[in-house]
Amino acid sequence: MNRFLLLISCCLRSFWSLAQVEVVLVVESGTASSDCTDPILFGDPDPLFSVSVEGIQGAVYPEEGVCYTALPDTAWRATYA
Repeated sequence: MNRFLLLISCCLRSFWSLAQVEVVLVVESGTASSDCTDPILFGDPDPLFSVSVEGIQGAVYPEEGVCYTALPDTAWRATYA
């Protein structure tokens, strides 16, 4: 019986050592505001925000606009064994 339990324990331990975990960061929404008062010549301020993960500059997201990254956006993905 002890050998049987030892065998099962070794099998389960080897199974757990093969497990992987995936971490995903999805930006679903965000807000940005500005109290800057640009002169009339340059127009209204453009409130933007960005997401930086592990020191890597990520995408820039506006409140609205067509030239920036659309939401939701997968900003980062990593797999750990």
